[in-house]
Amino acid sequence: NEVADFVKEHLVTELKNLASFKSGNYEQCLKDIYLRIDEMLRTSYGKAKLQTYRKSGNDQGTAMFGKGNTDDIAFAAGCTACSAIITPTDIYVGNSGDSRAVLGRKQTNGKYVTVEMSFDHKPDNPDEKLRIERAGGFVEDNRVKGVLNLSRSLGDLEYKTDSKLNAKD
Repeated sequence: NEVADFVKEHLVTELKNLASFKSGNYEQCLKDIYLRIDEMLRTSYGKAKLQTYRKSGNDQGTAMFGKGNTDDIAFAAGCTACSAIITPTDIYVGNSGDSRAVLGRKQTNGKYVTVEMSFDHKPDNPDEKLRIERAGGFVEDNRVKGVLNLSRSLGDLEYKTDSKLNAKD
């Protein structure tokens, strides 16, 4: 989808420009980058860039969800993301939605164990459901407003219209 194409093209460059990345606050920068992407999708540049992806032949995203063709693609479509920053001593993972990161760790006996590195953002998770309800939404059939099957995403701006709420809420 067009939003995923936008994220693919912009996430790394924008992440490297963040003050939190430059200062080495990697946990914060993984939060900041997803908020930054949503900010960019709201701009005239972001809207125009999404249209270029659509014109290049990737025009199924919004229409397949019954949203029709709209000039504001990110209002009607979104994507999940999973990002990792690996330093010599630590691994920082951030995700939005149900994209997952799993680490395979070799034990001293030579066998591998898996380590979950991310948390799925699903509407039926108690904390996510509470956050959705506090924001004026609801969960029906384990979906946000009975439609979206994940509780966080990049784009999907129709669910992020209340200017009185902080972006994290």
